[in-house]
Amino acid sequence: MLSKTELNKMLGDEDFQGIEKFKEMSIYPYVKESRNWFWIGGLLLHKKMVVAIDFGLRTSPNHMHSQIKLMYVDGEVGEIILSDLYYERSTELYGYLWKKAGILGGNVAGIPWYRKNTEIAREYLNNSKFGKKDFYEKMEHVDEIRMLLMEKFGDEEDKIKYQIGEEKASKAIRQGRNRKSIRK
Repeated sequence: MLSKTELNKMLGDEDFQGIEKFKEMSIYPYVKESRNWFWIGGLLLHKKMVVAIDFGLRTSPNHMHSQIKLMYVDGEVGEIILSDLYYERSTELYGYLWKKAGILGGNVAGIPWYRKNTEIAREYLNNSKFGKKDFYEKMEHVDEIRMLLMEKFGDEEDKIKYQIGEEKASKAIRQGRNRKSIRK
């Protein structure tokens, strides 16, 4: 998503640390966090660039790999295969990513990642008030974008799981407006 120059600039003051919550788990060496980023098995995720994440399995005759799919703030989808981070711990990671950065997981925001669902979600975002903004402007509104996708595509179980309701969505929208007025 970023050029090498952009990435180096954004990583300049970041200090990645292991996550204490995972200290006793097999995923501990594969997940680190800094102020603005997560490092997951060599994959860098900016907390404001990623709207949603999904973990799955990809098997070959001799090995199982974790398949990680990402939806970015512009609705684009990326996929990464990691051999060292295993699927069985994905629920702990989903919960942590949601709690620390608001990143959605599981079956929300057009996930599971059937091509049709992600295209519908991307089209929905492009037709929303965020459609004309560039990638970096969308990053400033990532919480609103997540809530918008959740309200549109999340089922009731997801909304309960992520405690999404009108009150939280309204709060995210108000915060977005406040950020805008502070910058002016």
